Amino acid sequence: MKHQSLSRDKFFDTAQRKQLIRTCRERDALDRLYGRRNWRKRYMIVDVALYTGLRVSEIADLRIGDLNLKAREPYLVVRNGKGNKRRDVYLTTKLVRRLNKYLTFKAEIGESVKDDAYLFPGRNGFKTSVFTIMQSITTAIKEAGLPEHYSAHATRHSYAVHLLDKTGNLAFVQQQLGHTNIATTSIYLAVLPDKNGILANLIDADEDE
Repeated sequence: MKHQSLSRDKFFDTAQRKQLIRTCRERDALDRLYGRRNWRKRYMIVDVALYTGLRVSEIADLRIGDLNLKAREPYLVVRNGKGNKRRDVYLTTKLVRRLNKYLTFKAEIGESVKDDAYLFPGRNGFKTSVFTIMQSITTAIKEAGLPEHYSAHATRHSYAVHLLDKTGNLAFVQQQLGHTNIATTSIYLAVLPDKNGILANLIDADEDE
């Protein structure tokens, strides 16, 4: 099988990822100041996308009952992933805190927080379309001033590249993403651009001038 690689324009580097989250946080704070709600939802959608690697369709499908935030090792359940497969996706402690705050916010504005309610509902509590989720993410990307070639799917690619860089555990990344074949996950063996200089300098680190 020919080895595939992930092109640089498909994922965010460390600075770009921070810029995206910072923009969402700042716009959300401004919205709250003026009694608006648009960025609170958009911020949480981007947050979930960046720190779980879920596909946009999987984000649209998320219900409150899929979140297991009080478990010893918090996780969410993807019930209908690609190929209608179920999987558990483990969550960071910080994301769990932000999700809990978001659930409190939903209750405060009168949105249902029952187990069967959607995490990101559309009108009248019905399921939000995949297009709407994609649009929310691409709007945030544009607002953050990131290059236009980035799509909503860049959040999933970025999660995979950064998770693999931090853990070095290809099998865990495969599990989190829900890939059947580990060869698919191996495309994320990309070196983060901000690590290139560090790695290049290792070749003569123990050499004398």
